[in-house]
Amino acid sequence: RKAAGVKRPSAFVRMQEQQNEEELEREAKRARRQAEPPDDSRWARTMKAASQGRPGRAVDEGARQAVEDAVRDRPGFEGRPGPAAPHWYGSGNCGIFVGDMNPALVPEEQRRLLEEAFKRFGHILHIRIFAGRNYGFVIYSSTAHAEAAISHMNRQILGGVPIRVSWAKEKY
Repeated sequence: RKAAGVKRPSAFVRMQEQQNEEELEREAKRARRQAEPPDDSRWARTMKAASQGRPGRAVDEGARQAVEDAVRDRPGFEGRPGPAAPHWYGSGNCGIFVGDMNPALVPEEQRRLLEEAFKRFGHILHIRIFAGRNYGFVIYSSTAHAEAAISHMNRQILGGVPIRVSWAKEKY
């Protein structure tokens, strides 16, 4: 029974309230992320310095060597494939996504194919393959190299299948 004078909110009102709560949660999460102290490790400083170059301008040899050293010295790297790739975003993005790779190939073969196909566009700092997912990332030393690779390699045949090549997104 309904209590006299008490109105139950409609489904539309409940949905709006839920959306408002979700938006507040997203805003709180965003504020927490922005309030986190910056990472002042050697890795973070090197990546930040290298990513502040202008698009189309090659990174000088000293900066390139510093980035390679930081990648190699990162904890857990130990020369094997699969460490976290450097994160360069915005105008300094030098990472490309390579998708739809041949699932019949083992990760080592996929890595070899990527290196052979993409090294002609410029100096590669890092290649990361996700085993069983049929995609990977190639990190170049400059945005111009990455741009050339994307424009030339998108929809090309690699390992017997057409691959998809685009700019890497934030989380890779």
